Amino acid sequence: MEMVSTGDTSNWCAVGSSWKSTNPQTGEEVTMKITGTETIDGVQMCKAVYETNVEDEDFSRIEYLWSEDGATYFWTAYDASGEIISEMSMKDGKMKIVDEEGNVMEYSQGQ
Repeated sequence: MEMVSTGDTSNWCAVGSSWKSTNPQTGEEVTMKITGTETIDGVQMCKAVYETNVEDEDFSRIEYLWSEDGATYFWTAYDASGEIISEMSMKDGKMKIVDEEGNVMEYSQGQ
């Protein structure tokens, strides 16, 4: 397994930073790259994209957005055809999970 990392790890959202893991025997790769920032509901979020060609995984791409304090995040998983297969978010102390069948589960911190 080979692993390569680039960028400024001291910055909470070092756009362009990335890491890549490769298995030279199988050609399987996993990459993650910080692609930029987005503002969602007035909160600046850092955005990273995680991609894999590992066939055993249910997903091929995950988009992950998080606030600098980590209290707010959004996580969306996609299959190889680009369809959303699951979502998870945390905002205002409330977690929401949507699975592949569209079932919604919601939780509140402290309850």
